[in-house]
Amino acid sequence: MSRRTPAALAVAVAIASTAGPALGAAGAGAPAPDFTLPGLDGVSVRLADLTAKGPVVMAFFATWCIPCAVEVPHLSALQERYGAEGLSVVGISLDEADTVTEVRAFVRRLDFRYPVLLDTEGRVAALYNPEHAMPFTVVIGRHGRVRHQHRGYVHGDEVQLGEEVAALLAESAATGTEGTDLVWGLSVLGRGEVDWERARPGEEEGVRRDAGFLRTRLDAKAYDVSASVRYDVEGFVTGDDPGLLRGRPGFVAVEWGNDWLRLRGGDTFVVLGRGLLLHLNQVGSFGTETTVLGGQAEALAGLLSVRLFGGLTRYAELPQLLEGKIVDMWNPIAGVRLEARMGDLTLGVHGLETRDGEGGGRLNEGFVGLGSRGGGPDGFRAAGSSLEVRVGDGGLLYGEAAWVQGLDGERGQGGYGSLVVPSGPLTVTVESKGYSGLDLTYHRKGEREGAPFSARLPYNAPPTLEPSDLVFKTAPDTQDSVGVRGRVDVALAPGWTLFGSLARIRQESTPDQPTHTLLHPIAGLEASPAWGGRYALGLGYREEHHVSNELLRSDWIHSEAKAVIPLAGRHSLDVIAQWKAFLPESDDAAKNDLLMLVTWAWAPSLELALGLDRRDTPVPDAELGNHPFGSLTWRPDTGSALILFAGSDPGGLRCTSGVCRTLPAFRGVRLEASLRF
Repeated sequence: MSRRTPAALAVAVAIASTAGPALGAAGAGAPAPDFTLPGLDGVSVRLADLTAKGPVVMAFFATWCIPCAVEVPHLSALQERYGAEGLSVVGISLDEADTVTEVRAFVRRLDFRYPVLLDTEGRVAALYNPEHAMPFTVVIGRHGRVRHQHRGYVHGDEVQLGEEVAALLAESAATGTEGTDLVWGLSVLGRGEVDWERARPGEEEGVRRDAGFLRTRLDAKAYDVSASVRYDVEGFVTGDDPGLLRGRPGFVAVEWGNDWLRLRGGDTFVVLGRGLLLHLNQVGSFGTETTVLGGQAEALAGLLSVRLFGGLTRYAELPQLLEGKIVDMWNPIAGVRLEARMGDLTLGVHGLETRDGEGGGRLNEGFVGLGSRGGGPDGFRAAGSSLEVRVGDGGLLYGEAAWVQGLDGERGQGGYGSLVVPSGPLTVTVESKGYSGLDLTYHRKGEREGAPFSARLPYNAPPTLEPSDLVFKTAPDTQDSVGVRGRVDVALAPGWTLFGSLARIRQESTPDQPTHTLLHPIAGLEASPAWGGRYALGLGYREEHHVSNELLRSDWIHSEAKAVIPLAGRHSLDVIAQWKAFLPESDDAAKNDLLMLVTWAWAPSLELALGLDRRDTPVPDAELGNHPFGSLTWRPDTGSALILFAGSDPGGLRCTSGVCRTLPAFRGVRLEASLRF
């Protein structure tokens, strides 16, 4: 419900967050929610089984996260030093299903000495790391209680982590117990935004925009039952216009489970296979969150696992919420996933059906990728199958096929395959895809105070065949496209890797888009030398052709240099330089994008980052021109942070102060508080 809100709302919300426990569903002393995730070897791992043996260190990471790579050798050393005393270090990859193939080569070239689990749905991240900040490390005691949390990594943090683990092992050995059967944790996330008064495209005068949100989460665990409830309050003000203040349950879940059965009610994230048919997951508190609000049952009987789910799709995109575009898409959905594991082979089949919860039949509403006119069908039925074969140490052969039929008869299908071959110093990765009418995006129009707007909910996100940390908005997607990509990693010496990749993709013409072809070679060098730190150099060339009535060609050159440099004591310096040039065919001057970022850190307390993001090439939802920014981060302890940001940020993936995360476009002053007690 709309109402007029004071201009100070955003700052008040941000300051309010400093007064209580904060970000992170499982704060220090809170219960560690149980979970089960698949490992790279195909074997599922349950947290309760690990904590029964001793303390656990969970390290959330992603393949594109530079500080995550720097942290790996220290975590490996921790496992080797304390593994005999019962410590279990596990890495949890937050790479999504469409880029998860990158994980195997990443683990091999960084020489992980501990197991890696795959959280492609973001289910475990939602419990422990809802901000999706990376790296994020959680230390869990022998009896399942969170003891320490580390947000980010800078040189020197490994010293404190080692001390915490040693103290916990000594404490567990002396007392033999910690925690109780029933404990609870409270978390609050607050964020405030204040935009400068500045004219934007289409505006004659500058407009002041204030926005903020407050998220409060309560977690409880008793015996085998865990519950989570999050309440969100979002608000914004635009100039003198009436603002919006809305509170609503943001996330609700109750789960019970044992060794062979898990039941869940409320919100749940669901991804089938590599996301060809369904990809409802969490990608961070500052971005999109899609869930199935209903029920889920997962049973394990020997080598066979069955998962049933059903309910209503639930969609939340924070930037739209803060702009007043509150959109609820309650489409009924039901599905099943069946997997059979036989040694190094896993066979999977899955299916689902969903319908327009509003009844459908209206122009420009429905699943637009399947429809030839208007808004497409009012729902679809889908089936898929997958086969995974694991070979030797890190080898993999994976294939998946999908078939879709709209309720009006429209059809789509697609296939994806990947191959990972490790051999001595070489690791070869090959991916291929072929899609026809497989874009399962739901489109809905709505109004707020007489102003129309559109919202799109992508039900699927198949592999793009390009690195996840390179964002090119014009990449051919799921609509009538074929492609192949290969990558070779060569270990030159311990810690030194030379790599090269080549992608070739073609998207056939549709009524809305001409034929689109892409050629993208990349080469580079990554190093984690014995003296410490992490260094990377990369160079790529991207050639695109758009064929309609005339030939349009786009040529890009992009390069990057990244360095994490340990200095004296606990001081370190991070330097990131990324450059992208657009080369037009005509006599027009080349357009250049440049990102420069320098971060100084003094572990574990203080980090200062200064950067400049210059945009000359048009990118959706981003302003052109110079975007200078700076941030000051103070960490009262390793699990908490106060962040003051000032400047202009066009948005996207950011790695500052030892933390990587995806942020929306922003201009002004922002205060973030993530405190744990």
